[in-house]
Amino acid sequence: MDVTAELEDYRHSLIRFRYEQRYINDRLDTLITEEQLNEYYTAHLDEFKLSRPVLKVRFLNILKDSPYLAQIVDAMSVEEEGRVPEADTLGAAYALKYYDRSETWTDAAQLALLFGVDASRMLSALKDNLIIIEPEDRGDVMVAYVCDIQREGTAPLEYVEDRIRDIIISNRKHKLLKSLEQDLLTDALERKNFVIYQQ
Repeated sequence: MDVTAELEDYRHSLIRFRYEQRYINDRLDTLITEEQLNEYYTAHLDEFKLSRPVLKVRFLNILKDSPYLAQIVDAMSVEEEGRVPEADTLGAAYALKYYDRSETWTDAAQLALLFGVDASRMLSALKDNLIIIEPEDRGDVMVAYVCDIQREGTAPLEYVEDRIRDIIISNRKHKLLKSLEQDLLTDALERKNFVIYQQ
């Protein structure tokens, strides 16, 4: 079979793609200010509705018989100055797993994976800002201290910030490509250097 025409089409597509990429890379403004993030977020609140709760937590997985269990849970469950570093230090030394995500929103389904249960079961175990789950036939216990939770409504800006950045950058790329096409068309019309294809 003669594939010359297909190869030529592919070559043209590849040249066009590389040219567009180079054009975008040379001109794309990737700096996004806090003001631009807030502006986009405020103008598109309906796009950021939560499908599941999001939480800020400190998570601990430790052996049930650990002599440090109560001390770590106590230290990680308060906002008192100095106690959280104590929990961090003890957790790093004596826990099977410990992390502090009290400054970052986490999807409930993601957190539930750490507990090995689904999000609804995990959330039903939430009492007095603590989620405690003891897996059967294992010697460990998992504890999360919930610093903050938002169950429904519009997602917090911090939670969707990366998504908004991607959207803004994507929109800028699209505008650059449209302006490239328009510039090339205008140039071709001015030079009378174009071909009209009819079907």
